Amino acid sequence: TLPSYTDTGKFILLRNTTTDPWNQTPYDEYLILEYYTPTGVNKMDSTGYPEWSNATSSTGGSAYGHGGTYEHPGLQIFHVDARTGSEKGTLNEQGKADLSTGVLSYTDTPRSETYIDAQAKTFETAATLYASNDGTTSGRLSQQIVDGVVESPTALRHVKAITPSGVDSFGGSTYYSTMGNMTNIFGVSSYWGDPSADDGNAKYGGSTYSNYKMSSLYMNGLKFNDGSYLNWNFEITAQTDDSITIHFVNLAA
Repeated sequence: TLPSYTDTGKFILLRNTTTDPWNQTPYDEYLILEYYTPTGVNKMDSTGYPEWSNATSSTGGSAYGHGGTYEHPGLQIFHVDARTGSEKGTLNEQGKADLSTGVLSYTDTPRSETYIDAQAKTFETAATLYASNDGTTSGRLSQQIVDGVVESPTALRHVKAITPSGVDSFGGSTYYSTMGNMTNIFGVSSYWGDPSADDGNAKYGGSTYSNYKMSSLYMNGLKFNDGSYLNWNFEITAQTDDSITIHFVNLAA
């Protein structure tokens, strides 16, 4: 049972740890599951703002979906890829890093500055975020990390909302037209919503997550960006104003 993220700050971090455990830092690839509730900082926004939801000539409908955050509680799921990489190579005769020998690779132990191992005659550069995390480039590093914090804002920390339909509601040019709609989050109709409604803000998008159903939301289909399979499916079995109950099925069991 997962309590309100808004009220408690608690969430579930999920990934396949069979061959590559979570590295205990934000700089990895995983799913975040959080139970959104229209309380606290969300309370005022959840009612929506008329100036955001008025019809316009360009959209022909709601300019910003609900015109606010979600009006009712529901499970939000985000796919995060914030993996880091570094260059590893050998030292030259002067004992300095020979960058021509450096090889880029992902790292689970990001360093804040270049490390020199004089005895082994090797070096490892400071960790940086991989530009390929967002799928737009390949094998390039960007944005240095210092003391566990990225030096400047970057879009290379890939964060993607996972919607119950398995369709990317936020990927097109009219992404704003569905913002705040309840079909973007998970929940059970026995708690709230009309499953037969045509209005995207009158029901949840669904109550189950499966790798097959969500495959179009990932660059590698059934796999994470790092090539691993998420070996979990799950279903919401109950929810209240304050918490949600999730049943997980281990596909490797």
